[in-house]
Amino acid sequence: MRHEHTRAEKRAWVLLRNRRMLGLKFKRQFPIDDYIVDFYCHDLRLIVEIDGGVHEDPEQITRDEIRDNRLRKLGYQILRVTNAIILEAPDLLEKYIRAYTPSPGPSGHPLPKGEGPAHKLSQH
Repeated sequence: MRHEHTRAEKRAWVLLRNRRMLGLKFKRQFPIDDYIVDFYCHDLRLIVEIDGGVHEDPEQITRDEIRDNRLRKLGYQILRVTNAIILEAPDLLEKYIRAYTPSPGPSGHPLPKGEGPAHKLSQH
């Protein structure tokens, strides 16, 4: 666990904390298995990782793949976002997280008469 957060991580936390992002509760620097993830939302089982330039290094890419595979096997979803997105287009973070939220189901209200699935006519 690092003591100093990057500028992008600080900005992401401003966007995610206090249920500011879609009303979802996120935790920061959250321990899962043998790892500390940048941000975690229990309701979605979603891990959000903010990646800087070091994540482009071939050795780091391999470590990230091993880590992500382990976390996925444990049932977590992983969203990796670059520093540049957080710092230059932070509104995209909401779009990306929204893709992990379940779509709303039917409203429970019946459709007006004549709308909806076609009715089969019985022959007499």
